[in-house]
Amino acid sequence: MLSGLSIKWKLLIPVIFILLMTVVQIFLITNMIKAQQADAARVNLAGRQRAISQKMTKETLNYIIQQDGLIAEKQAAEMETLEKSLKTLINGGTIELSGRTVLIEPTQNEAILSALNEAEQYWEMNKHIFTEALIQPTPAAVTEINNASSGLLERFDKIAGMYETASNEMVRRNMIFIYTGLSFFLLIAAAAWYYVQRNFVRPLLFLRDTANKIAAGDLSQLAD
Repeated sequence: MLSGLSIKWKLLIPVIFILLMTVVQIFLITNMIKAQQADAARVNLAGRQRAISQKMTKETLNYIIQQDGLIAEKQAAEMETLEKSLKTLINGGTIELSGRTVLIEPTQNEAILSALNEAEQYWEMNKHIFTEALIQPTPAAVTEINNASSGLLERFDKIAGMYETASNEMVRRNMIFIYTGLSFFLLIAAAAWYYVQRNFVRPLLFLRDTANKIAAGDLSQLAD
């Protein structure tokens, strides 16, 4: 198959193949890194939901005690952030996270998506407890707030754990893929090295040794 090619092309073929393999490896690894970064953003956002729900509960209880308008504004802001973050995890979109705007891709994992939808339904059923506490801040509302907050924390803990498990699994698969690709790359490199040695280096060394022997007066090689 390669017998009709010039020496130059016979040398270039393994080099080109190795270069192509290198480019493909870099491309795949770059994409995997981007995917892991996007996944890390989702994990971070899911974990933040727990902290937001705790702050929201704290501000609500503080308002019941102090009935301060500034506290009510903080509570309303926490409610808005929690709701927006939850919808972003489900549907995707841009959101402020750790001081910068990040793009969150929609959740594709069916189990996580189901848990997110259930958490959203729970929130929709119970958020009136937090809003009504600002209108009628009675001691009786404290029990309802604590119960609703416990339910939110339980759900967000579960979701964050599911995201972390999925992220770890993706990292594991990516590492297997990288090591498999690296092993294949090394096999190709070894095959290319053998090809060059067999077809070029050894014949050239043989010619050099033959030329040296002839130059030294040993004509036995000519007889062969």
